[in-house]
Amino acid sequence: MRFTYTEANLLPDEHEVNLKYNAFLKIFGEEGNLIVLGVKDSSLFTVEKLNAWNRFQIVLNPTMKLKL
Repeated sequence: MRFTYTEANLLPDEHEVNLKYNAFLKIFGEEGNLIVLGVKDSSLFTVEKLNAWNRFQIVLNPTMKLKL
């Protein structure tokens, strides 16, 4: 018995949704372990905020294990 953790594609290859999804993958690639953070802050690109984001990404070291 074999298990897979990928989604089944039930739409035809030329379906509009598949075409959009494949275009997305060409731009951004495919990554199963990804967290995306969105920020709505007009002052994000100030030196103070950018330095804070840099410190934040150092804290979120890619080898660090997060308990969810």
